[in-house]
Amino acid sequence: MKKRLTMFLACLFLSLGMAMAQTHVTGVVISAEDNQPVIGAFVKVLGTSDGTQTDLDGKFELNVPAGAMLEFSYVGMNPKKVKAAANMHVVLESDNKTMQEVVVVGYGSAKKIGSITGSITTVNADKLKNAPSSSALDALQGQVAGLNVLSSSGEAGDNAVSMNIHGKGSIGASSTPLYVIDGIPSSSRAIMAMNPNDIKNISVLKDASATSIYGSRAANGVIYVTTKNGSFNSKARITFRSQFGISTPADKRLYHNMMNASELREFWGKLGYTKEDIDKAYTWK
Repeated sequence: MKKRLTMFLACLFLSLGMAMAQTHVTGVVISAEDNQPVIGAFVKVLGTSDGTQTDLDGKFELNVPAGAMLEFSYVGMNPKKVKAAANMHVVLESDNKTMQEVVVVGYGSAKKIGSITGSITTVNADKLKNAPSSSALDALQGQVAGLNVLSSSGEAGDNAVSMNIHGKGSIGASSTPLYVIDGIPSSSRAIMAMNPNDIKNISVLKDASATSIYGSRAANGVIYVTTKNGSFNSKARITFRSQFGISTPADKRLYHNMMNASELREFWGKLGYTKEDIDKAYTWK
């Protein structure tokens, strides 16, 4: 009887110690970018397999050992380690490296996984708005290797533009690339009519491995345009940009000092050239 009582007391005190060692943790996880709750963020107790996920309000609750460290993680955000407390307020920041690896795939965009074998060049808005051009397509000239842009006029709204990637691929067939705006197949006229300040970036897909997802329409490459959109909790801005140029007529004195054909022939004779040498090398008719 004495042994049974001792065993009972030992188990009782052991269970009380274990209960006292557990801490009930509650809290909320929000995003530093927009102050909104992060839904589905994973909360893990470091050193164990215990964990939970945040609900639709970004809240969570979990029983953890006293003094435990919690790790908070979410796709596209930097993981964060915080010591467990009663009421927690955790802020997760965006992972810029992950966000920079978003590339164009098909008629949309997706996160880059691993390495990409296709040739894709992206021109951002800063390069487009600083180019002295009236249209976004003209601004691509010199920004992308192998891209040729031929415009017959610099007038704003002029839709006469011809583009080809790595030169013409056919003598008789068209060499025009496929134009896509925010996942919708379009034309060069629609892009030329757009305000360059409304464009976020332009991606140029060059080779077959990058354009294969578009089929035969992308045989000559793809010009993918991503437009700007509003962001949460951002302030209204008004942007003004202007360009001007001055044309100066040539100085008439420059032409007055130039020699005509007869004067040039006489000048060469004074330099020692014979009449035969001059007539052999040049045609005066």
